[in-house]
Amino acid sequence: MESGTPRIKCQWNSKRGSARKENRDACGVFASDAATFAIVMDASEKGERGVEFNAKWIDLLLQAMGGYLTGPSVEQVQGEMREAHKRLRPPSFLLETASYCALLIRHDIGKAWAFNCGDCRIGVEYSHGVVWFSPVHSLANIQGGPFTVEHANNPDRHTVTRCLKVRRFTTPEVIEIEYSPSFTWILASDGYWIEALKGGALDVVSEDDQSWLRLNNRLVPLCESDAKNLLVAGLHVKPGYSDCESELVSLAN
Repeated sequence: MESGTPRIKCQWNSKRGSARKENRDACGVFASDAATFAIVMDASEKGERGVEFNAKWIDLLLQAMGGYLTGPSVEQVQGEMREAHKRLRPPSFLLETASYCALLIRHDIGKAWAFNCGDCRIGVEYSHGVVWFSPVHSLANIQGGPFTVEHANNPDRHTVTRCLKVRRFTTPEVIEIEYSPSFTWILASDGYWIEALKGGALDVVSEDDQSWLRLNNRLVPLCESDAKNLLVAGLHVKPGYSDCESELVSLAN
């Protein structure tokens, strides 16, 4: 990151769906001068400890990111994901699964990558709306390609073809995406971006959990959530979230 450039800030908005017993979306952000790593997760209804499943995965990854003073590489992030998966084991977890998307920004070299596993998505917010860059792994669009309203209305979209699970590690799909320091990034669970794609009202409660994370260097820090599901690490973002810092770590232990 160039000297004098404002450090990255984030806004997190998350609400439980009307058909859900608890909000199973979660978010984690790590920021340093060299890199920002952010992840949004959406745990399925499978298993009794979906909230804790999110918590453990996020906590382990954010701790690992802190070990790369000059910023991690794509290969190092993938390696840390694989190592963190080894800690998601019975008896703590058995049936739990989750979709996730993660964003790695290397400010020092001006590049960004998306890591996707399931139906959470990463995009860039423009004045005319959000352009979603990352793929969707669902039966509705099993052949790949752009995810359309037709796919969104297909019941098969609820079945993901990749996810984080206990039994074995599923490698996320990684793509390098366009980068600009002026971008406003958005990471979202399917409950949010599906409604946006279909033109639904985003200010009302839907059946599914709805969550989004916004990132850029000009935002006013914000956390609006009905659950303690935001975890931040790194001195550059933590001071702005004293009122909403998550209890994810204590839940995971």
